[in-house]
Amino acid sequence: MAAPNLFEMFSYFISDKEEKYLTEKANDYLVFFGNNKPNKLQQRVMKSLLDGIFIKHSLLFDNRLTLQEIKCLTLASQGKNMEESATVLGLSLNSIKYYRKSLIKKLGCRNMIEASLVGLRYGLIFKSKEI
Repeated sequence: MAAPNLFEMFSYFISDKEEKYLTEKANDYLVFFGNNKPNKLQQRVMKSLLDGIFIKHSLLFDNRLTLQEIKCLTLASQGKNMEESATVLGLSLNSIKYYRKSLIKKLGCRNMIEASLVGLRYGLIFKSKEI
C-alpha cells in the first residue's frame, strides 16, 4: 500500500477560478523577478507562497511604511543587496538593516522575499527604476 500524499491530505480545495488566478499571479511574480520561463516546480512554490500570503495578509496587514522603508523594499525587490541599497539611497548599512527589519515586522513577514511579494501584492513597490 502506498503512503498517503500529505500535501493532498492537508491542502484545502479551491475553485478553478481561484486556481487560475493563483497560477497567473505566480507567473507574473516570477517574471517580475526575472524568471521568464518558470518550470512547474517554480510555479508550484510561488503559488504556495502567494496562497499563504493572500490569506494571512488579507486580515493582518500594517501598510504604514515610511518612505525610506518603501524605498528599501523597492530596491530589495529589484535584487539589490543591503550594500547596494545603502549606496543608492546614500544611507549607512545600519540604517538599511534597521529599515528592512522594521518593514518586515510591519508587513508580518519572515524575510525580504516574502516582504517583496507582499509589497507587490499591495502596490507598495515603485514600478519605475527611479527611487
